Amino acid sequence: MRLGLVDAPEQAATVTPAIPKLYMVSPPVAYSDLRGRRVAASDVDLIGRGLSMQRPHRAYAGTVAVCTAAAAGTPGTLVADVVGDRPGGRPLRIGHPGGVMPVEGTVEIRPDGLVLTSAVIERTARRIMDGIVYVPASRVAARPRSQAAR
Repeated sequence: MRLGLVDAPEQAATVTPAIPKLYMVSPPVAYSDLRGRRVAASDVDLIGRGLSMQRPHRAYAGTVAVCTAAAAGTPGTLVADVVGDRPGGRPLRIGHPGGVMPVEGTVEIRPDGLVLTSAVIERTARRIMDGIVYVPASRVAARPRSQAAR
């Protein structure tokens, strides 16, 4: 309602279920990720947790990670207060349910406001499918041999 997206609070879950994203940060603490791996407090610069579609997010959204890195480089923000002084040249390490996400964000403070001048995010690739596709022989035989070998 405060964002003007719905007229009544009861509409929020059905009309705008993914907006707004709600994320929280806290100082580093040791925790176990969703796979049961231990993450030491010294391995992260802050802990981040979020809600997406009214459920806890299993990782940390990339767009939110960039915003978090920008906030970490902006004096006076809650994120900058949580992170404090950290070594320069090192990505911000966000501890989240899926593990640790390194992200970089460079913020310039200009007379007319703040500008995010660069952002770097590292994501992991994972296999999302493994299987066999059956193609009728008639479809394969109809292709020129050079294409069938590709």
